[in-house]
Amino acid sequence: MKNQQNTELAWITFWGDNWEKEWLPIMMNGRQLEWHDSFIMEICRERHPDLNWGISNTTGMLRNDAIRNNL
Repeated sequence: MKNQQNTELAWITFWGDNWEKEWLPIMMNGRQLEWHDSFIMEICRERHPDLNWGISNTTGMLRNDAIRNNL
């Protein structure tokens, strides 16, 4: 879940029964994005304007913790 350089990657979870339990990688051009909270937040706002979601880096995802959300 971390790449070879131990870089934190970006993950998203959606509001509902699997909130903070089911995570999906945030992808662009076939690659999972590295974690940059403001950049990832803007991408998710564009991609999912009508859904409730939370985002996290790999460490937060493993703790089942949406570090930022749009709730």
